[in-house]
Amino acid sequence: MTVEMPARTVTMDDIAAAAGVSKYAVSKALSGQPGVSEQTREKILRIAAELGYFNQQRVKRKYQRAADGGQPPAQTGSKRNKKSVMVLMSNIRMQSVHSSYWGRIIDGIHDALTQQGLPVFIATDTLEEHLAEVINSHRLFGAIVVGAISSAMLLTVRRMDVPVVMVDHEDPSFPCDTVFVDNLDAAYRMTSYLIETGHRHLQFVGDAHFSRSFQERWLGFRLALEEHGLAVEEDPRLQHISPLMDGRDRSVLKEVLHERSMRSAENGTAAAWVCANDKIALGVLDICRSLDIRVPEQLSITGFDNIVEAEQATPSLTTVHVPKDDLGRRAVEMLLRRAQRPDAPKERVSLRAESVHRQSVASVHAHAEPEPVAGG
Repeated sequence: MTVEMPARTVTMDDIAAAAGVSKYAVSKALSGQPGVSEQTREKILRIAAELGYFNQQRVKRKYQRAADGGQPPAQTGSKRNKKSVMVLMSNIRMQSVHSSYWGRIIDGIHDALTQQGLPVFIATDTLEEHLAEVINSHRLFGAIVVGAISSAMLLTVRRMDVPVVMVDHEDPSFPCDTVFVDNLDAAYRMTSYLIETGHRHLQFVGDAHFSRSFQERWLGFRLALEEHGLAVEEDPRLQHISPLMDGRDRSVLKEVLHERSMRSAENGTAAAWVCANDKIALGVLDICRSLDIRVPEQLSITGFDNIVEAEQATPSLTTVHVPKDDLGRRAVEMLLRRAQRPDAPKERVSLRAESVHRQSVASVHAHAEPEPVAGG
């Protein structure tokens, strides 16, 4: 078999010139080594794909195999350690390597892979059109999908036929090993805690359709209400709040908080809002401050995730601690196990998440005459 080499070779110098970076940065980015920012790495990978660099590398390998009589090159050292692990995630603002939630998960993955001698590179959905080329440019050991990602991109990964683990996400079209926190149990226990402190009017704030985790947190909230014999008083407007907390979300929250503070002034009913995550809870806290609604005296608020900002807030946020580093480390353990036992049954691992009680929740029992509140 004869394999034709391209007439014009795309070099690292070409990629460096097009990306406006050094050849050194290009080398680091293409090899999956540290030393360049993820934003720069992604830019280099995209430009390399557009210039045809990855297709060229595949042709070179075919050409070399043909020259060697069809034999693969001799391996030295550990074959596994010459492969890389891809971390695939979305590049939306609240789900990135820089976030205080997802970034900690990535840290756990990176630390665990480093201990195993496995290089890691990050790919995001901005590379969707070139994902197959990027993957084919690496000798892929496996992939860890972090957070929600499109089914189309997952299909591309599936074609690679390598071990895959998903963190905080699952897709019915792609059964694989997954690792979550036990969202339902944690939300159930947090809601039960609020009920035990005397709250009888509770709202869940967040879009249960946004992710599997949000749905399970909503189910835990509902289960606690049902088991304690409390009526469901959910405001439909609060069921569409996104963790992006954009202008529309903030406008809706401000409207609901204002309306309910005015209405509840007549009956002095205490209330608590169980937010789907800390980002939403901190947004609610900020809006309460702008409306002179005192937390927790007039409204108790809880979050979920225990990001750094939750402890720094005023008042500090009662929340659920998600073991973010452990999620990343467990994903690596599952990936290694899957590589060793490719035909073993798929696993769904749930890590326990603990409540963190701070200052954003007040006990209704402590107030003989509850103050006017914004909720329920």
